[in-house]
Amino acid sequence: MKRIEISNSILYIHKLFCTQFKDKIPDKIYVEQITIDEIKKIEEDKLNKNPEYDYDVNIIKMTHKSCEEAHKEIIKFYKSEENYKDFIIGDPDKLYNLIKDMEKLRLYNIFQMMVKFKIKVKINNDPKSKSFIYSNLLIDKLGYSKFTEIRITVDDDTNIYSTDLKELIPTDIENDKEEEWFEYLKLLYIKLNMSKKDIKNNSVKKLINCWGAYPFAFSLDVTVCPYCNKQYIEPIYTNKGKMRGDMDHFYSKELYPLFSISIYNLVPVCGFCNSSFKGTKNFELADIHPYRESIDESFNFKFKLHGDSIKVYTKKNLEPGVKTNGFDRYNDYFKYEKQYQYHENLVKEFIMKTRMYNDDVVENLREKFNIYNLSSKQIKEQIYGYRMDDKDLNKKTLAKFAKDILLQLNSEEKNHDNIQLTIEERSKLLEKLNK
Repeated sequence: MKRIEISNSILYIHKLFCTQFKDKIPDKIYVEQITIDEIKKIEEDKLNKNPEYDYDVNIIKMTHKSCEEAHKEIIKFYKSEENYKDFIIGDPDKLYNLIKDMEKLRLYNIFQMMVKFKIKVKINNDPKSKSFIYSNLLIDKLGYSKFTEIRITVDDDTNIYSTDLKELIPTDIENDKEEEWFEYLKLLYIKLNMSKKDIKNNSVKKLINCWGAYPFAFSLDVTVCPYCNKQYIEPIYTNKGKMRGDMDHFYSKELYPLFSISIYNLVPVCGFCNSSFKGTKNFELADIHPYRESIDESFNFKFKLHGDSIKVYTKKNLEPGVKTNGFDRYNDYFKYEKQYQYHENLVKEFIMKTRMYNDDVVENLREKFNIYNLSSKQIKEQIYGYRMDDKDLNKKTLAKFAKDILLQLNSEEKNHDNIQLTIEERSKLLEKLNK
């Protein structure tokens, strides 16, 4: 839930990987006319049955010729010198601007219709040639399928130091890119257990083709789902097994296939958030973006006591300068309140510890262990088992929830008489909270 950062080394390698697919995207396609006719009939039937159906009048303009021209216009825009780099490694703001620029193109509406209605196309005019769903063709030609493949041989027994890898940096790399290559080789060796021998024997092209979803997931150093903060997504890559989180497309690749390989559109998340909650639903262009803002800053978890029960809820952060665009959509997609209501026992535990370990007790502990030079805040974090800041948000499950609840508790505690509980009072409190 804390903003995710991508290093310059990773941006550089991702660009090298994607560039090799640039010329594989066909400049011309051939549309199956029968597909368009069928779609028009289906849509018109829906409109006849339901006058309120969301019928797009642009469908009238769809012909095999207009579709082929739309593809040509969009791909020319995509491959242009000034746009291609932004499509591949442009930050969220640049992706947003690309969408706005595409919307100004003459045939962009037709392009969207081709994607929306899964128009079938061919890459040559041979009647016997294979046809493809248009969006799937784009996604494949852009290199996303290759990106998700596993192409690295693992050596679990390697034990050289990472500094030795400087000797293995290819000699035919671009000028002034040694640092980027060193960081990349460290990633392959240390995180993915690629052997020194394989690194040494591979050409620049083969090393670039080792890039993909696994190296990318390792490079981000995000071990917890940034959407829900409840599931671990730490990748594992060994001879005995491989595992990683899902790769969500912030802008759905079904709607925006040209962003299918855009690095700032790829968000490593848990399977629950990707499949069960978000699915193919889309974020809006100006929504909070995990590579641009910290989702954590847009809201706080809160709780209310109702007798012996606890109600968990969310509260949007209305402080000046804090971006909350789309938080309601996040809350709707990922069901934060319903998900976290299951953790009311953790709230009870925190309440108990806050009352038992009041400021006097914490100060006594700090003095007793003064050799460690711990602050009162650090003592409390040891007691709770969670930090009260954002340092662990991308590293530890429930860190966001715990931080917010603890800050609420400690703030409210300061408004009450800070009296140390007697043994009898502690027993009663434990009994009540454990009901």
